Amino acid sequence: MAIAQWNDSLATGVNTVDTQHKEIIRMINESHEALSQGKGREYVEKAIGFLSSYVIEHFKGEEELMAKYGYPARTDHVRQHEAFLNDFTGLVSEYNTTGSSSFLAINFQQSVVKWLVNHIMKVDKEMAAFLIEESGDKVA
Repeated sequence: MAIAQWNDSLATGVNTVDTQHKEIIRMINESHEALSQGKGREYVEKAIGFLSSYVIEHFKGEEELMAKYGYPARTDHVRQHEAFLNDFTGLVSEYNTTGSSSFLAINFQQSVVKWLVNHIMKVDKEMAAFLIEESGDKVA
């Protein structure tokens, strides 16, 4: 069962960002399914590891766009990325210590999904509007 679904309300208007957000949501669902169904440790670690690597690359890409176009709220946006990665690392550490559990699956859902949706809906959309305006709708 998907815990997050892409819909048009999450679209920022920046194609590369939206494509990456869709992939992150897909990976979140895959990781959550692995956790909640108690799939093998190797499978869970692969899903979480891939999600972690992809999110780091996604954040790096957003941060490069913000720097390129002089986004004034860049510092706060980057801090939010850092806070998320810190929280996500805590969840991974908890998994490494305790393994899969329904508590961890719920915590994953509440922490990761809630943060991501809120971040996209507010912070990323504000960033995207600025980037589109500054680039003359040519932001990649």
